[in-house]
Amino acid sequence: MSSWSIDGAQVQTVLNNVKTYADQFQTGLSEDKFTDLSNCLTAGMTEGSASVNTVTGAVPGAVNDLISSLSDELTTIGNRVQAGILGVASATVSYNQGNEDMAATFQTEMSTAAQTGDFSFFEQHNVLGS
Repeated sequence: MSSWSIDGAQVQTVLNNVKTYADQFQTGLSEDKFTDLSNCLTAGMTEGSASVNTVTGAVPGAVNDLISSLSDELTTIGNRVQAGILGVASATVSYNQGNEDMAATFQTEMSTAAQTGDFSFFEQHNVLGS
């Protein structure tokens, strides 16, 4: 074993903070939020007894197209954050248990999951609780 000393509690604190911000990010970019935005742009609001469409023309379609075009990028960001959390937590536990080979494997699989979105390794090793 090397001379590294990893404090699992400190790692957990950092990962909890990352998860909190990632959850806020996902909530802010959820499909419900985009649906609400689209509805606001296209359905208009009611003012007194009259319906007022506050945005007209090509704007609602352009916003919808922009949101749709970002879907893959947002999925990639989510995959990378999730893979990082799982990989770092699992590698830390393995390392602290003296299993440096498994720690290295978790790091490798973390990179693979981040790039591909395939979390099957973590599922197979019960990291996802499945």
